[in-house]
Amino acid sequence: MFKETRYLHVIETMLEQCSDIKVIGIVRNPLATLASWIRAPKEFNPEWDVHQEWRAAPSKNQGKPEEFYGFDKWKNMAENFLRFDKIYPNQFKIVRYDQLNASPMQTTAEIFKFCGLGMHPQVMSFIKRSQSLHDKDPYSVFRSNASDDRWYDILPVNIVQEIKSELHNTPMQSFLAERT
Repeated sequence: MFKETRYLHVIETMLEQCSDIKVIGIVRNPLATLASWIRAPKEFNPEWDVHQEWRAAPSKNQGKPEEFYGFDKWKNMAENFLRFDKIYPNQFKIVRYDQLNASPMQTTAEIFKFCGLGMHPQVMSFIKRSQSLHDKDPYSVFRSNASDDRWYDILPVNIVQEIKSELHNTPMQSFLAERT
């Protein structure tokens, strides 16, 4: 089991060629995804212009198919994940990042069940720990406040509006978790 945010372009080949593989596709709100990328010091160069990078991330992706930065790559990935979920229901499962944050025990139990695994006490302990400790490192999983709406103060309003407009009345609109 591993987490990967690169090489997403090989998932379909893996699903086609390995009938016993289980893939969990975690889809995060594209607004939160972009904001997270912009705030990651090893990923987004502060000299880059957000307005030039947000859609296709040319400076980060550099035309490499294994790189998945920017809204266009998020959209492509989300469309593929929705398709995989229908074509490979016994091998592929979509999990929304906001649901994982809102009910981590239940969602993790569903993921483990899909994979034919039981919930080990160590897993439950880790989940509890990851929610009770806070590490400011942008790559840490320890978040006492795992709210996924920090993008509100990061993304320019025109980008937010364009993304919402583009996803309106599409199956991907469901990934735009709104602030409650």
